[in-house]
This record gives sequence, structure tokens and C-alpha cells, in this order.
Amino acid sequence: MATRHECAVEFKTSPSWESTKRSLRAMRKSKPQRKPNVKSLDCDMAAVRRKD
Repeated sequence: MATRHECAVEFKTSPSWESTKRSLRAMRKSKPQRKPNVKSLDCDMAAVRRKD
């Protein structure tokens, strides 16, 4: 069994790590656009709770 550290090093040097970093960066960039949706979702949930 490989240790957690060895797995992490292997993961970081693998090609998929580059695409993971790229997708994480893309997620960070798109976060501000998603925030209003999250807020409205919370409001909807609060409204549903009030009805009960």
C-alpha cells in the first residue's frame, strides 16, 4: 500500500492534476456568477419552511 503522501505526489505529477488545477481555476472564476442563485435558493428554502 502506498502512503497518503506518495499518492499525493503521484497525483500532482500526473497529467490529470493539470486539468484538475485548470478546472479549479475555472470554478473560482465562475463563483461570483453563481452566488445570486445560491441566495435565491436559500430564500426559497426559507419560504418552504415558513409554509409548514
